[in-house]
Amino acid sequence: MSKMLPVLVIIGVLITIFIFLFDFLDFKNFNIQSEKDCITTQQATEIIKAQKPNLLFINKAEILNALRNKYHCVENANFEASFPTLNIQIKNNLLVARLGDTNIYVNSNLRTMQQGTPSASVPTLYPQDTVPPKPNQTISDKLTVFALNLIKALKDSDFTINNVRVLDAQNIIVYNPQNAIAVFSSQVDLKNQINSLQSVIAKSRIDATKISKIDLRFDKPVVVFK
Repeated sequence: MSKMLPVLVIIGVLITIFIFLFDFLDFKNFNIQSEKDCITTQQATEIIKAQKPNLLFINKAEILNALRNKYHCVENANFEASFPTLNIQIKNNLLVARLGDTNIYVNSNLRTMQQGTPSASVPTLYPQDTVPPKPNQTISDKLTVFALNLIKALKDSDFTINNVRVLDAQNIIVYNPQNAIAVFSSQVDLKNQINSLQSVIAKSRIDATKISKIDLRFDKPVVVFK
């Protein structure tokens, strides 16, 4: 028994040191990148902290599952340790648009999904093809893909989208809640059209409610007032 005592003491000391080091190596800071419409930094931090990630052990699968269980828009996450900071880039799977008057939605990965209750925060897209795809399919039609990318690009602009109608390649009509329209073309660079739209709105901010149409298909946008 006397011979075992020093061994037990040593084991106890080692365990104490290990526990101390393990706690010491807990991440203190979290640098989280995610789209604000999915999950906020504070919300993600609370969930990740609860998993107690440590420099010696980061259970990425458990953290990801915890995020997904609470916020279904989370698709994946990349982790990079820079002790004492853990950098997490959250990849989202947000709804982009509702397809016509159906319960079929398209997410940011261009995948269709079925949702029981219509989401009022998501614009409605009326594609040229009036037959909506089934759930769990990838959108491949070029005009529909362009329209979806247009909706994503306008999300942070000053032109609020109510619905979008794809008539043909040269006439993609975006309506705002006041029924003012912006006309886009899939044959013209999307970024340039968005910049032109922002420029028109910035110059007309005082009289923006008097605008009925902004045609962005040309080198210089054509603005029609009410």
